[in-house]
Amino acid sequence: MTPAPNILLWSAATWLLVIPLAVANGVLRQAVLIPWLGTKLAYPISGALLIAAIAAVACLLVSRLGPRHAMVWVSIGIAWGTATFCFELLMLRAANKGWDALVQQYNFSDNNIWPLVMVWTLLAPLLVATWRKQVQASTASY
Repeated sequence: MTPAPNILLWSAATWLLVIPLAVANGVLRQAVLIPWLGTKLAYPISGALLIAAIAAVACLLVSRLGPRHAMVWVSIGIAWGTATFCFELLMLRAANKGWDALVQQYNFSDNNIWPLVMVWTLLAPLLVATWRKQVQASTASY
């Protein structure tokens, strides 16, 4: 019998995959989309691309972990959302940006859909697991 995968390890490892995807997305937005389309179109397109990337990473995790109780997927989403927020805060502090820069990320100015990306990050594991029919009704695999 194959041992169950370590949920914490796989959740963290797959979340780490989001970082280079998000950085590449930011480079694409700043270098190509904004000069070509302007901020009003670049931000929502960039946000949609990042949401798709997070969905792909969530698919990897769901396929690796297999069927789990809904609370496992919810817990993973909370961990991903918390890690994303902490990483964002760390990057802003490293760039000597203040709290106002953090707050600015969470409004919809210039059609920036970052708040929706954060909501998707929280919900992606559960929604992808539901879509892939990997949510168990019982608590047997906690």
